[in-house]
Amino acid sequence: MFNLIQTISKKLEKSFDQSNHKSASDQSAQFWQDYYLAGEITTPAGRLAALAEHRDPIIRKRVAENLQMPAYIQRLLVSDRDVDVRLALTTNPSTLVEIWEQLAEDESELVRLSLARNKNMPVPMLINLARDKQTNIARLAQQTIEEIFGASRVFAG
Repeated sequence: MFNLIQTISKKLEKSFDQSNHKSASDQSAQFWQDYYLAGEITTPAGRLAALAEHRDPIIRKRVAENLQMPAYIQRLLVSDRDVDVRLALTTNPSTLVEIWEQLAEDESELVRLSLARNKNMPVPMLINLARDKQTNIARLAQQTIEEIFGASRVFAG
């Protein structure tokens, strides 16, 4: 058994190009550097744009949380395939209203639900969400409107 493992190990070593190999600690260090830069408000826009296309959705989500994210990067992330990235856009106070409008039409109920709870949303958008086909989203949007204006003012004649 030992000989078989040794033979397989040698074959793998020969087929593996050591010059392109990064150790697990190198990869981990790179991940954490990318993670830090993605959330740092002083990260240059060009670097943020590259991180917005990172293969790891955790890094893309971190970019979506960045308060200094330029509009063109928001436009990239609004259609991200990972729901957590889009969710991060719903709670970022620097997200453009046009991005929130797109997210209000998102296929994910979680994204629309998050918008419905966001008190920074423009009231007309909350009113539209209060008409959502999903009653839980509509109810939360109505509650948010009531919290902003007070229940007595919303229902007052």
